[in-house]
Amino acid sequence: MLNNWFEAVAIITTLIIQVFIPGFPKEILLIQAGSKYGLYWGSIINWIGMVFAAQVGYEVVRNSVITGGKFSKMIADYQQSKWLTKLEEKGNYALFFLRLIPYAPNDVLSLLSGSLLLPRRGFIIVSMITAIPYAIIFAYVGNFGASHWGESTVLLINFGVLIISIGITLFFHFYHSTLEESD
Repeated sequence: MLNNWFEAVAIITTLIIQVFIPGFPKEILLIQAGSKYGLYWGSIINWIGMVFAAQVGYEVVRNSVITGGKFSKMIADYQQSKWLTKLEEKGNYALFFLRLIPYAPNDVLSLLSGSLLLPRRGFIIVSMITAIPYAIIFAYVGNFGASHWGESTVLLINFGVLIISIGITLFFHFYHSTLEESD
């Protein structure tokens, strides 16, 4: 049972926010849900968070395109092309297979789907189906780790991965900045 619903809501909310933070490792949140709530409830929390995150990212970019935001000029330039029309018609099939690739940038795919104005209903269905394997696998990893090493050890490992990820992101950001300054 969910004995600490506040943490579940925090995990789901953080999964939604992380869509807009490039390089944020959402896997640590998925593993933490499995560690804290077990395989069954962890999978459900992961699935809800991933589906809502994908939908929020899709809707924010889609509404930006429709209302004349950043992407609207780019879309207007390619609106007449045949490949964009085909992509809007058949794009959800491609999205389905791309999302099943392990460690594919699902958040980027959600944002891109919104900018290409893929049909909403198909996007929701694809998001709901393709989130299932990730939700279960990462909940299993978290549950396995918690049962063998303890919940606090899994939390420390997740924290270490987060710190390393932030460090790598900052390193490449500053490295890229120094390369631009030298040009």
